[in-house]
Amino acid sequence: MITTFIFRTAWRRGPVVDDVLIAFVASDTLDVDSFATLLESELDKNLVPDEMILVARGSAASAIIDLFKTDTGIDALKSRFGKKAKATLATFSAGKNEPKRIRLWGSGAPCELPLEAIRRRGATRLFTERRGFVESTPNYHFQNPSGRHTERFVRLSNILTRPSEISFLAFCLLPQIPTGARYCYVDTVAMLPLVAALNDHWRALDPDRAPLSADSFASYDGLERYAFTRQSESFVLISASSSGGLARRVVEAEPRFDSGSIVHVLFHGSDPAPYLAAINLGYDADHNPEGTLHKTSQHVAENCLLCQDGSTVIPFHGEQFDFAGPQHEPVLVVKTDAPRGLNETMGRYVGSGVFAVGRQGTTTPGPRLYLIAPDKLLAAAAFQERVTYAAKRLVPAGLHKVVLLDADSRAFAEQIIKSCGGALQVEYVPASDLSSLAGLDEPILIAAAVIESGRSLQDISHDLRNLCPNAPQVYLVGAAKTTGLGRLDSIRNTLVQTDKAIKHEFAVLETLVAPASDKRNAWQRELDFLSDPSIGVATGDVAKRISDRRELLESASPLSDNVFIDNAADLHIAIQPGFVFWPAKATDTGLQADVFYTVSSILQNLRSETAKPPQAIRSNWFQQTLLAPENFARFNDSAVQASFLRAARPEEMNYSSQPTRSREVARILRRVLEAASKPRGGAAAEILMAIATKRMRLHPTDRKDLVAPLESDAPPLVEFLASWCRENESNLA
Repeated sequence: MITTFIFRTAWRRGPVVDDVLIAFVASDTLDVDSFATLLESELDKNLVPDEMILVARGSAASAIIDLFKTDTGIDALKSRFGKKAKATLATFSAGKNEPKRIRLWGSGAPCELPLEAIRRRGATRLFTERRGFVESTPNYHFQNPSGRHTERFVRLSNILTRPSEISFLAFCLLPQIPTGARYCYVDTVAMLPLVAALNDHWRALDPDRAPLSADSFASYDGLERYAFTRQSESFVLISASSSGGLARRVVEAEPRFDSGSIVHVLFHGSDPAPYLAAINLGYDADHNPEGTLHKTSQHVAENCLLCQDGSTVIPFHGEQFDFAGPQHEPVLVVKTDAPRGLNETMGRYVGSGVFAVGRQGTTTPGPRLYLIAPDKLLAAAAFQERVTYAAKRLVPAGLHKVVLLDADSRAFAEQIIKSCGGALQVEYVPASDLSSLAGLDEPILIAAAVIESGRSLQDISHDLRNLCPNAPQVYLVGAAKTTGLGRLDSIRNTLVQTDKAIKHEFAVLETLVAPASDKRNAWQRELDFLSDPSIGVATGDVAKRISDRRELLESASPLSDNVFIDNAADLHIAIQPGFVFWPAKATDTGLQADVFYTVSSILQNLRSETAKPPQAIRSNWFQQTLLAPENFARFNDSAVQASFLRAARPEEMNYSSQPTRSREVARILRRVLEAASKPRGGAAAEILMAIATKRMRLHPTDRKDLVAPLESDAPPLVEFLASWCRENESNLA
């Protein structure tokens, strides 16, 4: 085991700067083999120092002096240092007095580098090398248990890793411990090894002194609940601070502690007074040239400049400043949360069948979740107008070659050429046959009816740059599905780049922000649920409806106006007039898929990188945004409620650890279930399906209340689903 802690420091004495090697011995005797190994390694990496100071307990002085006189291993080590090097033994006592120093080898008086400088410099070096500071980034900062925001904090446990280094920190503490103290209250259990190291020093230096007993009051979180005793024989040991805030809180909680009874191990602020600090990490040109220059800033949460700059706050809890679990912040959707242009886009295509929902089948991959039907898009009058304008604006008069992204893009390309007045005679080239264009220096039109990630267009661009570098390129896209508008801008910037005088062209006629397809989507979960043997108990009309729904979901047919589960055959879920995200007249013909697409687009826009708190959905270790319960009351249209239940991700509807919000969601949705036989309760079956498939999770008590027997008559399917949830309660946690 390594029982020596070594480090180097530059000691300036007027115009002279000495390179001093410090070796702290953490045991009663000097382990020559371990000591020699460490020093040999140090001398292999760096130059021989001007001076070595051996720091040890006063009780070990005689044994160390004898070793330096008689041990052959020490003699071999001495030869490595050479004739000019010097060595000094500096011992320490249990109190503040330092015994007389002894020259171990070399001429002249012993080295006079003060023990206080050794303590401060050694602890600072240890703190730096062990990364004692946990630093923020421009994306996030911290909220410490006191409630204040900061860009960094000290975690002492990061540097309490090796026995020799812990013993060195205890050596730094010795002069600060109140005389006669028998009990020590620490702010974190991580400090207990440090207390044990103090007792180890006293065992050798002051055998008559009783060892310290220690207990943790658990920092800010535990301070109000902790009962301090024996204050006259006690002191408080705080791991680290920049402001003395915890020390002040201790005095407020227990006024019988005075400032001399509170000791900080590490302090990195401007001045610890009136409280004590064993180690000041701050920079000092003479006493601590490697100290920290940057002062940690602290901000009041209500007026935090870091928050105002868009940085996310990460709260800590507990005595060891642990990362809290995901912080559940609610978001209430408002009109301005829609992506740019969504209202106009939906106004052009609502009711046309352009938007549909695909699934992933049970045995073979099905179509993508978010479908845009190219044939329906090309047939829409509003789209034809946009194609005509784009053709006049972008299609070169000398065009002879049109590259087709895929089979669906042929009709789109033909519509473009037709819009040019029929004067162009072009050849359509599949993307798989680009080699036929080698050497072409004429304009090329690349037509894509619908794109999602844009990777296929980037592949075409790469090939064309090699095959025909002098050919101007025009990329014309009918509809682009993208997870964020910034992603589409990135694709555009890539495709238009050229070393020619004018960039290539890239144009998208319709843009829809939508999530990436997910194989574990709401319909796949529904199909798994409907295929479960426990559903086989259904009879009559309920059994037939379940069978028909399962057959539909197993097919490859896209969903359009059968996206949701109706409570009954005569209670079809339809969008009501006044949907805030559509033009006024659009609700007359709106389909379920249109509503689902709209809500999906809004939620995805809130998930994008450009969304700013508080209107941003984040799902990571530090944050977990929930849909605020008020969304289900604010948007009381059944089609919109069902869309939220299908479009939100499960983690965005997991209220199980949020009792207040869980209770509020259950209260709102219970009213919907009680009205299941009326239009305002149209989303009842969807609510129960979300609970049964665990896409929405509530606190167990609230879940029981939600699915309890209904007071009013409800359609048989709703009654069956509620009954299933009650009978399978243990599986829904």
